[in-house]
Amino acid sequence: MVDDKVFGLGDWKLVESSETAMLTQVERAVRDKKWIVFLVWEPHLMNTKFKLTYLDRGDKYFGPNFGGATVNTVSRTRWEQQCPNVGRLFKQMAFNVDLENSVITDVLQNKTNIDTAAFDALKRHPELLKTWLDGVTTASGGNGLQAVQTALGVK
Repeated sequence: MVDDKVFGLGDWKLVESSETAMLTQVERAVRDKKWIVFLVWEPHLMNTKFKLTYLDRGDKYFGPNFGGATVNTVSRTRWEQQCPNVGRLFKQMAFNVDLENSVITDVLQNKTNIDTAAFDALKRHPELLKTWLDGVTTASGGNGLQAVQTALGVK
């Protein structure tokens, strides 16, 4: 965008750095109540740590929908045929960027153990379980949704 001189950026200078250095600069700017422009992506801790405003009209450079962050669940080839119950769970499991941002924040900023962060996220969003576990059974053939709700202490 700077090279193309779009958005009035022709006289700007791009300063490349590591993610850590970039976020250090952002923290300084926030602390000093100065504005700063930097590359942001989701999911990432920075989306919950800072009050951000995403700038629009960059689709040509980043793709539609601000770069279109997606979170995918993948498994090895033929997993679904070999384990149809788990395959069904994987097909139905849809993560969203807000959920990912909150778990990342719990783990990285709050120093929460990953298992605890996942457990807490599911307790905060029990509505996900109904979609994820529809028709999924436990190893012994029981109702998967009921088993997980009991384990989480939610209904």
